[in-house]
Amino acid sequence: MNVAVTFLYNNGLWLRASKAKKLSRWLFCFLGHYAILAQKTLEAGKRRYPVYPKGHMLCHAALKLLRLAERCRWVLSPMATACQQQEDYIGKPSRISRRTNVRQAHRSILWRSMINIKESLAQAEIDQRGMDAYMAH
Repeated sequence: MNVAVTFLYNNGLWLRASKAKKLSRWLFCFLGHYAILAQKTLEAGKRRYPVYPKGHMLCHAALKLLRLAERCRWVLSPMATACQQQEDYIGKPSRISRRTNVRQAHRSILWRSMINIKESLAQAEIDQRGMDAYMAH
């Protein structure tokens, strides 16, 4: 699972079909091995490897990746619709807000945030890697 998650974070918004199939295999492999471990511990009378609802969602993601990769050259990464907590979204505005005058905090925070966003977009614009941004991985 760590390999799959690292792969997702190291690749862009779009995955080549071959990479999407590979990711799908990793996810199915994880789910299969997890199920085997859960069964073995149940047979041994132990309480290990609980079945989490996220496993069901993971199965759907793996199946969707596989089906799309069979029909398309490029597949949208599951990270595009992921709902993980974005720590930077909390931390960066928080730091910006501590550097403003209390009487003009709302305006100053918005302005400073817009400046930071503009700088980030400018950096992204000069990135020439394109769709295959992380081909070395």
